[in-house]
Amino acid sequence: MSSGAADRLAVLSALSQVAADLPRLATVLADADDDDAAVGLLREAYSFTDVQARAVLDAPVRLLTRGRREALDVELRDVRDALAAPWDPPIEVQATVHSPRRVELVIDGVEHRVEGADLDDCLGRVASLVRDSLSRPQRRRVAVSTGLTDGPTRILVDPLGGTTFVYADDLPAD
Repeated sequence: MSSGAADRLAVLSALSQVAADLPRLATVLADADDDDAAVGLLREAYSFTDVQARAVLDAPVRLLTRGRREALDVELRDVRDALAAPWDPPIEVQATVHSPRRVELVIDGVEHRVEGADLDDCLGRVASLVRDSLSRPQRRRVAVSTGLTDGPTRILVDPLGGTTFVYADDLPAD
């Protein structure tokens, strides 16, 4: 498990825990004189790490709504499920870069045309599309081949939001 995924899981778990008992959270935070004291109280009351306590303290007030708490529980379940499943081998997808502002790719037999302001924006949109339509639902990494010589040759997309752009210079020499 990558440290980013582990951190995300820890933060989501902490947010879910405090969202399940908001009156307790309010009581804990009411005794804090400042942010540092609040972090200390959260660590003590919930056995949180510093990262978890700061994430709880930085959480927006919308965390208090029932809809946001339910969405948090769904995201937490999705992260746990994604981490429990093997991500590899990645699903291979071929993209055709027509210009720095237009890329086409086929996902599950459906052709997608992605447009952006420039190549970076366009490839970022490709990564988002692939994550939402293939990587997350399949809980697998996806490797998008771009065919570019002057840019990333592959885009690795994981179901938790990670994206890695691989350039020809990054590949080991044969």
